[in-house]
Amino acid sequence: METKNSTKSSHHKILLLITFSLIFVSIISFTFYQKFEDKIPVLMYHSVQETKVSEITISKKYFVKQLKYLKANGFKTLTLDELYDHLNTGKKIPRKSVVLTFDDGYKDNYTIVYPLLKQYGFKATVFVQTDKTDKDDYFLTSSQIKELSENGVEIGSHTVTHRDLSTLSNEDQEKELSDSKIVLEKILGKPVNYIAYPYGSCNDESKKIAKNLGYKGAIGILDQYTSEDTDVFEISRRAVIEDMDNFLGKVEKNNYYMGKYKFRKLRRIILSKF
Repeated sequence: METKNSTKSSHHKILLLITFSLIFVSIISFTFYQKFEDKIPVLMYHSVQETKVSEITISKKYFVKQLKYLKANGFKTLTLDELYDHLNTGKKIPRKSVVLTFDDGYKDNYTIVYPLLKQYGFKATVFVQTDKTDKDDYFLTSSQIKELSENGVEIGSHTVTHRDLSTLSNEDQEKELSDSKIVLEKILGKPVNYIAYPYGSCNDESKKIAKNLGYKGAIGILDQYTSEDTDVFEISRRAVIEDMDNFLGKVEKNNYYMGKYKFRKLRRIILSKF
């Protein structure tokens, strides 16, 4: 009997702890409720597959759900050229603007993402790791890259071998940035103006080299919003995951949704301890 009472008491304490923790997170979320009206969400995807198979993939079902939300709520997608013009010259953009980017150049960017972009009338940028092109069945071919480019999908560089630029010599950095640019420009027959740093990692030399090679801008992963004071050679992005509150927090630039996401995340963590 004493053991049963002890178990009940323990469960009661756990429930109280969860309840108070959730109330605390709710209060914090509403107290520090904030919207970032003048900021632009630049979203980072990698692979979109029928089902989620790794940390860098999201399922087609969730991706469609996200696109439907953007369409139904009046969001306009920007090309990187449009974002660049806004950052450099202050050129006006729609109030509900968002930038969609995809890293690495997976084949599903052509087989799954591309048809959905056309269906919803959205623009996007795909950053291609060129040593995989025409050599790995999981990645885009030259003809697919060219077709994407000819149909409203911007193509950018993601270097040749996806190495952390901040760990490389200046010479090796230049080779990664230059060789990938040359390969893509040969495929496309036009300039490649943007690069996404692998792992979002760069240093001052990376930026100088990118600028000297003729890139107009570069993309990192600082998990911040982009605004007019953003360094165009380290434009920040926010990673997309399979959670609608997390997604809404990022595209609506609204801490309320992020609070809800953190609320549920905290609840799962607490429950996992017991």
